[in-house]
Formats: sequence, structure tokens, C-alpha cells
Amino acid sequence: AGQAWKIRTYAIISLSMLASAHSMLVGHAAEVRNRPVRPRTCLCQVNFDWIETSVKKGLAEITQRLSNPQGSHADAGGEEQEPASDAVERSIMVRATAEECFQVATAFEDYPKWARATSSVKVESRTVNNLGRRVVMTMGMFGRTVSSTFEYEYQRPTKMCWHAVAGSIKELEGSYHFIETSKQETKVVYKLRVEPGFPLPGVIKQATSRAVCWAALNELKHYIELPSTQAMLRGRRSKEDVLGSRWQDIVLECSTG
Repeated sequence: AGQAWKIRTYAIISLSMLASAHSMLVGHAAEVRNRPVRPRTCLCQVNFDWIETSVKKGLAEITQRLSNPQGSHADAGGEEQEPASDAVERSIMVRATAEECFQVATAFEDYPKWARATSSVKVESRTVNNLGRRVVMTMGMFGRTVSSTFEYEYQRPTKMCWHAVAGSIKELEGSYHFIETSKQETKVVYKLRVEPGFPLPGVIKQATSRAVCWAALNELKHYIELPSTQAMLRGRRSKEDVLGSRWQDIVLECSTG
């Protein structure tokens, strides 16, 4: 009876997660249709086929466990073993410099503006360079709302990585790599490894991780390439250029004085 209850829990959580993923994809598709200029790659175009295949595999796995619950015991002690979740990696091309991508990705307070799954962000501590070191996020994942604390490390402007240190998710590690391919185009690589801490078939975890990666990359690309975001980034560059010029003038005056 206990084993059957576990498997029913698998099914309920899996179906809840799939409904959430479907809702996210449908919402993204509607948003893309309403944009004046559609992106070259779209979450709803690239992800539906893979999700459908993963759903079928996941449901087949659940059906097999329901029909033969005793066969799912992994050892003599009767404890069911889930395979470790593998890291997922995806990439996308963004019309911006690596520094611009880095600035947007590290502006955590702005995440709720463009990241649909993120509802709130609080930066608890910062590095000496004013980048977020410890950040609390509330977001949707695996069909539920989770709140987790992450610690970040940086190699400006090419890399940022993070891992969960507290909260609803058992284990989470992620990273962005920003690789400039030209003066105005950057390849953004997103890596993610998640262990939610509750029972879930491996294919369902993979499907969710891939959906999270594609959503994050597409939303980041869309936000960076918005004219308003580009204007904001250009304004920052202008201020930095002015400050740099003034500093050079001061150094020159001191050296000649």
C-alpha cells in the first residue's frame, strides 16, 4: 500500500508539473504572436515536440510502476532509487555585447520585469563590485511555487554561476556563459542541474529543466534586445565614458602640475 501511494504521488506531481509547463508554453506562444517583431527562435516552436515525447515517456514509466509496483523496488530494503538528475545545457544568440548581457543578467531586481517564472527577488548581500552575492528568489518550478536562496560568483563579463544554499529546492546549480562572436552579437550558454528533493521520474525532471532553460534564454534575449533596454545600456556606457574621460583629465593635471 505504501508503494502504491508513492507511485500515485509521482503521477499527481508529474501531471501538475506538466500542466504548469503547458501553461507557460501557451503563454509564451501568445506573447510571441503579439510582438511586432518575432524572435528568430521561439520557445513554443523548439520545445513542444521534445516536451510531448518526454511526457509520453514519463506517463509510460508511471503506468509501468502502477501495473507492477513491486518491480520498482531498487534494493532489498524496499527503498526506491531515483537516478541523479543530469545537467541541461542550451544556448542562444543575442544581438548585444557580452558586457551588456552580463549587466542585464546580474540586475536581479529587474528579473520580475522579464522572467515570467520569477515573482520576487531580494538581494541580501553584494560583492565589493556591487554585484549580488546572496539572492533570494521566489519562482515557479516543477508545478509549484518555490523560494530559494542562491549564492553567486562572477568572471566579468564572460561568466556568472550560482548554487542554492537554502530554500525549497534540494540542489540547484546553474551558470551563464557570455561568448562574444562579433562586436554586437553574443552566444549565451545556460547550464542547469536541478534535484528538486521530491520524487519525480527522470524524464519529467529533464523536460522541466529544458523548459526552464529555453524560457530563461528566450526571455533574456527578448529583454536585452528591446529598444528601451538598449537605450538604458547605451546611457550607462555614455556615463562611464564621461567619468573615464574626467578621470584621465584629473590624472593628467596631477602629473603635469
